[in-house]
Amino acid sequence: MARPNRKSFAFLQFPDSESLNTFLLRVQETEGVKKKYKFKQASENQQLRGKTIEEYLQAKACEITEEPEALGPIRDKITPLWALSYEEQLRQKYMTVQNEYIKFLKEINIRIKKAGMIAPLWIQTPPKVLDVKPSPNIENYRNKTEFSIGYYDSEEIKVGFTNGKMAAGTLRIESPRTCTNIPEQAKDFADRLEEIVKKSQLPAFDSKTNSGIWKQAVFRNSSRSLETMATIYINPTPNQQIIETLLQELFPLYTTVVLITLPNTIKILNGPGFITETVLNKKYQVSPLSFFQVNTLGCEVLYKEVVDLVCGDLLLDICCGTGSIGISCSEKVKKIIGIELVAEAVADAKINAELNNIDAEYLVGRAEDLIKDVTKPIQGGNIFAVVDPPRNGLHRSILQCLRTTKGLDHVVYVSCNPVSLFQNLADLCCPENNKVRGPPFVPISIQPVDMFPQTPHIENVVYLKRTTII
Repeated sequence: MARPNRKSFAFLQFPDSESLNTFLLRVQETEGVKKKYKFKQASENQQLRGKTIEEYLQAKACEITEEPEALGPIRDKITPLWALSYEEQLRQKYMTVQNEYIKFLKEINIRIKKAGMIAPLWIQTPPKVLDVKPSPNIENYRNKTEFSIGYYDSEEIKVGFTNGKMAAGTLRIESPRTCTNIPEQAKDFADRLEEIVKKSQLPAFDSKTNSGIWKQAVFRNSSRSLETMATIYINPTPNQQIIETLLQELFPLYTTVVLITLPNTIKILNGPGFITETVLNKKYQVSPLSFFQVNTLGCEVLYKEVVDLVCGDLLLDICCGTGSIGISCSEKVKKIIGIELVAEAVADAKINAELNNIDAEYLVGRAEDLIKDVTKPIQGGNIFAVVDPPRNGLHRSILQCLRTTKGLDHVVYVSCNPVSLFQNLADLCCPENNKVRGPPFVPISIQPVDMFPQTPHIENVVYLKRTTII
């Protein structure tokens, strides 16, 4: 059990004293284990706390004294805003961004007062959050759909989305048919795969027992190339050949079919093992594990906002993934350098740059370790950084690196999470102090873009300039 700011611990249970003694003997014989971990006999009270899984589940079941609430429709979970007009959806999303922006401005004012400074002009008349750019399509827009394979009840196999809660005993898999953000092609795939799973007579995954063969599936489709990719995930089984034979039914229907045996054995059963997507006239190869924006037409709206802001001698594409943002900006900059932690994503980025005849450089590593080295040859030039981090935002060490890198005077921050976005901006825009070095940035524009109609999620593009060039 992990506990913040305290040592973690775990209970180990053994069926008898002989098993316990054998374990302790192995610990003594294994180099490094005894030094890294400490073992001691649990007290009587602790032994009562260290229940078996079966005892724990039974105890939780006894805690439920009332009938669990009836589950709502699956579309209420997957697309909670489906019943609202699109205008109302955009209004709510705008207010989400606006509320986080107000918190950001308050935080900046607090830090300015702590620094004993007078509020700069930009904080006295801060830029306004612009109206949300709508998605060109509000239904059937997802080009990637992830399905769970499991049970609607204890016996009926389903391929779809999870609904309910395990602790309440209501967890189950439901059909995606009522979810209007999912294209019909993806729903048809779920139905076909469900029939194949039933035909196999092999168990689907059961989250209650953490067992089963068929685990999940991902369907990707391109509205431009009309290519499709079906990826099926299974747990290891001696019956894999049976599964591969049954999946041949999908070959005539989809461009490529891929089987992934967990944790990470990938086997292309049919086709090239990827599909091609086009955004702003640039082509991208999308493989089974590639990240790609799930709304292709909405992605064009988002990327156009970035392209319109960027220009200069060097574009740093930080958290570049498969390189799509930098490649979209290629005609506006002289050089592109992408930085990404995931080596597989960098491999995809190199392929995508080659597909579009773009001379870009991609590096695997931590951005804070690489940014200053790659910008040194461009000193005196115009350097832009585009950052598109995961939902939890950028680590403080990267923010510090952005602030202290000479010549890097422009940042375009793309984010799908307004909370982490404005928390990061507080560190980029606050006055210098003992913890934060380097001239601050100033927000110039804040543009929300709706990529996920019928859900509360919202993308944002924020343009920042260094105070020293304003």
